[in-house]
Amino acid sequence: RGEGPYASYGRKLQRSIVEALQKDPRTRSSNFNLTNLRLFPDDFGRISKVNLGSSTGDPARDEAIREILRTLQLPEPPAGIPKPIHLRVIVRRPNG
Repeated sequence: RGEGPYASYGRKLQRSIVEALQKDPRTRSSNFNLTNLRLFPDDFGRISKVNLGSSTGDPARDEAIREILRTLQLPEPPAGIPKPIHLRVIVRRPNG
């Protein structure tokens, strides 16, 4: 399939992040893209640093995203995964 050894983990992260951002009242009513998100997790999946790469266009939302992600418990990263972890995350308002 042409995927790297960490592609499955990256998909899990994307799902976890999108779910967390769609649940939080500070971010759930917005559509936005995080095209160059960089996460610095420890070996247990706790995020110590978040770099959005670029603004969503709303400084308050940017800070809310950082806060949400810093408190998110991610799945434990596979051994040897390069850090930071680079992701592209697309968040859409949940239906309903």
